[in-house]
Amino acid sequence: MSKKAVIIGAGALALGFLGERLALDYEITFADKNIKTPFLKELQNQQQYILNICHLDGIESVSIQGRFNVFNLDQEKEKNDFYKVITEADLIFTTVGNQNLPIVISQIAPILNEQMRGNCILLCENGRNLAQIYQKFFKASKVVDTVMSRMCRFTTQEESGYGYKPLWKNLPDRLVVEAYDYLPLNVAACSSEQFSPVFTLIEPDIFSTWEDIKFFAHNGTHAFIAYHAFLDGIKYFSDVDHKLKEKAEKMLFNEIIPALHRAHPDFPLRDLKDYGENLLERIYNPFFHDSIDRGIRGILEKLKPSERLVNGLRFIHHQGIKPVHFASAILAGYKIISKLELLPETIKDFLINHCGIIEEELIQLIMGNPEI
Repeated sequence: MSKKAVIIGAGALALGFLGERLALDYEITFADKNIKTPFLKELQNQQQYILNICHLDGIESVSIQGRFNVFNLDQEKEKNDFYKVITEADLIFTTVGNQNLPIVISQIAPILNEQMRGNCILLCENGRNLAQIYQKFFKASKVVDTVMSRMCRFTTQEESGYGYKPLWKNLPDRLVVEAYDYLPLNVAACSSEQFSPVFTLIEPDIFSTWEDIKFFAHNGTHAFIAYHAFLDGIKYFSDVDHKLKEKAEKMLFNEIIPALHRAHPDFPLRDLKDYGENLLERIYNPFFHDSIDRGIRGILEKLKPSERLVNGLRFIHHQGIKPVHFASAILAGYKIISKLELLPETIKDFLINHCGIIEEELIQLIMGNPEI
């Protein structure tokens, strides 16, 4: 009998990473809302879709084929049928974003708690220790953190000439992803028989390092470059100039990576540096053609206390490293917010009230930052 996986949320990450990785080994059920109706119907009919994998030297269009089921959770009958499906799933993934995650958890927890069988729920949202936050809502089911490091996005209308192929011939939407396959899980939190070889089960300390690498190095660097590039009038990551690239390198190699190594001394420093070099290549990849507008999306959310930048600022500072370059991203973020008129506060009020930064040393480091 084949294993069954449920993916709640049928967006870029669900189709671009999880669907592609799991299709060979699992029967996959995708669930979303009315807004994704065309996707869901086409996926059910076609049982395949086209993915554009962006390598550093070109684009590879591949057909992802599998056993796909779909549910529209805005339709009452489909929602009730879906609740039956999740009780039988070997793996349940959430790819709905941090803002929507509490709602999803509140909907599925009562259903799963009615049975004695324990499901495995994998949270694919960005964050640290999310499983610890949401485990309390479940009785027998196990909630597990993941590290989702492949960048995935839908293209814009302006990118029609870049050689990307549509998901299906009769729908214009194109999904592009980077060529990054690593999918680690904490072996201490997982029952190995539930997981196909597509996952890499690693020791808790190593998994903890990868969580921090993703949140601070990957997410933090992506935001850092995007915020500075937006203020410089740059439209795409692949167009970032030499000056900003130097800033990003100093921030990554002088602050984030040393802080990661101090926090996780058993993880080889050379491996962290190699990751950093590869990360910058991935972010600037012209074939992925990532936009700065995507990089600043949800900027207010990304500047909250538990998010990548404020959390990262404290993480670096806690390791005894002065986060001068990293702090400039928060100042850049405030300038963008002011420019877009999203929040009419003085910078100090913003840092205290929105970012939750009350340490005077960190406030002054941001407000008087020489890097912006």
